Amino acid sequence: MGDGTLNLTPSPGFPTYNTSANLKFITLGDLSGDGKPDVLAANSSGSSASALLGDGAGAFAASLIKTISSLTNTVAIGDLNADGKPDMVAVAAASKVFVALGNGNGTFGTVASYNVGTTPLSVAIADLNADGKLDLVVANSASNTVSVLLGNGNSTFAAQVTYATGTQPVSVAIGDPSNDGIPDIVTANKSAHNISILIGVGDGTFLAAVNIAVGTAPWCVVLGDLNLNGSTDVIAVDNAIDKVSRFLGNGDGTLGTKSDFLTINSPTFGVIGDLNGDGIPDVAVGTDQAFPGTTITGQIGVLIGDGSGDFVGASGPGAVVVAFPVGLGGGSLALSDLNGDGRNDLVTANTNNSNISVLLNQTLTPTGLAVYGVGTPGCAGILGIGANAMPKVNSPNFKFIGTNVPPNSLGLLLVTNSQDFAGSDPFAVGITLHVDFFSATEVYSLDAYSEVSGVNFSPAPIPNNPLIIGNTYFAQGLWVEDAANGHDCSPGQYHLESSRGLMLTIQP
Repeated sequence: MGDGTLNLTPSPGFPTYNTSANLKFITLGDLSGDGKPDVLAANSSGSSASALLGDGAGAFAASLIKTISSLTNTVAIGDLNADGKPDMVAVAAASKVFVALGNGNGTFGTVASYNVGTTPLSVAIADLNADGKLDLVVANSASNTVSVLLGNGNSTFAAQVTYATGTQPVSVAIGDPSNDGIPDIVTANKSAHNISILIGVGDGTFLAAVNIAVGTAPWCVVLGDLNLNGSTDVIAVDNAIDKVSRFLGNGDGTLGTKSDFLTINSPTFGVIGDLNGDGIPDVAVGTDQAFPGTTITGQIGVLIGDGSGDFVGASGPGAVVVAFPVGLGGGSLALSDLNGDGRNDLVTANTNNSNISVLLNQTLTPTGLAVYGVGTPGCAGILGIGANAMPKVNSPNFKFIGTNVPPNSLGLLLVTNSQDFAGSDPFAVGITLHVDFFSATEVYSLDAYSEVSGVNFSPAPIPNNPLIIGNTYFAQGLWVEDAANGHDCSPGQYHLESSRGLMLTIQP
């Protein structure tokens, strides 16, 4: 971590964890309320969803199966009735979206269903009309529409309202390309060879789609801030031409010129997040194609971000792809800090094997940094904390990095010269603090903002002052949960989460 060299390593023994027949899609969240990330998987032939509970170290228990409907395609996680327990949303071939309330232990209750369009393939959850209740957006691949279902706050939903997209929308994402604080919809339209952007009005309705050409067969669309300028950028994963198309956002709902980057063969799904610990978002894609030089059919490829929105190596086709083997039929993948060490890990869905693979991030931690404590976990698990480089004097680009933080949220980074290794809650606000205000002689605070992937980068320049060499400081992030969008898992009454602690010793 911090030197730009990526090292993703299969958990000991290269374990896989079984789901059910024809695993189609995975997502991550804390389903059992223990502060540890869990996996929720859609099993197409199994007509079900599987919950695999994490142990906080990168391993998972045997799957808990919940029957949904024939050809379950995609699942999503959100607290649909505001009871603090994550619920499940799934789409299946029956032209319906299915909802099952979570019991708080990784199991789910009775399944309810709502009509959507024909052959729904993707679903996303957000509060579209700012009423504090979660809503649903479903991509209907055979209807060439998205369905918007506004939530009532009690896990029930109003009848769908549909909006036209390009032909065959196979993936949907919710973000804010218009940068106005109102959620917008983006879809990848496979047969139309384009993406659609539908700008939100703020009341749960949307303007007509604007279609933007990409490559040949976009299978997935993901959103993030690749150049860290505060605007939403778009990645479309193109299965037919072995590329990702990248659009930098202009911050007004429009996108800049398309740039294509070669990846592994036939990529299908993608995620955005910092994987090599340099404080810059990277892009990972999955495929079912063979890993070069092995008998393993399935791999992921990572494009390392350079901070400008391009990728290390060269712009365009010259970018360097770092590939890692996974299981048979790898495609869907998810990113999270599975063990709270401040480094994002990857989980892949191995469709043909009906299991998942776990790749833990072993990228080296820079000299002068050490993580301690647990903090107060949130919806994605333990909040990790790290940094993009060695903490040494005259480091104007030094940044703190937070993982598993509430997405699109506001936080505060605290730095003191005194620690609380055991952790305490001296202000009785429902969080565990690992920095000590009372005995500290130096206290600093930094504003922190997180991106849509649940990662934050907080600049903290270290001055060129030799007198601070050898000084030790202690840092921790505090975050406000985005309760309006289903991120409300903290036991405290103020919807706060706190990260682990990070000890920094200033180097020459």
